[in-house]
Amino acid sequence: MEADCAATSVGLSPLTDLGGGRYHGYRGGLYANGKNVPPKTYAKTGLARAKTVKPIDGKTVLLSIGMSNTTQEFSAFKRIADADARKNPALAIVDGAQGGQTRRSSRIRTPASGPSSSSDFEQQARPPRRCRRSG
Repeated sequence: MEADCAATSVGLSPLTDLGGGRYHGYRGGLYANGKNVPPKTYAKTGLARAKTVKPIDGKTVLLSIGMSNTTQEFSAFKRIADADARKNPALAIVDGAQGGQTRRSSRIRTPASGPSSSSDFEQQARPPRRCRRSG
């Protein structure tokens, strides 16, 4: 049975539909200049960095980092992904986001279900970059 989503719109356009338009001063699109596909150099760099990720003690970790809404969304994803028989058993999905936190109060914590050695994990983890407003 499909959900009736006819009454769920609040009249706003998704970021991917804004193109060069703006919302609260921010340009639409997932990437610069209202684009929804990454620039070739960005994609090339991302793929090169992804190839450097190596399992530690046979495990690779997919870690979420964020605040309340991050943990709400990621915990739902984790339940679905962990139940999927196609998921690589060497992949550990860890919800490291903190519920009840705001942007100003959020701190990265070590999840109880995280890697066995936090020092090994920290060697591959990178802090998030600060982003500038585009436009």
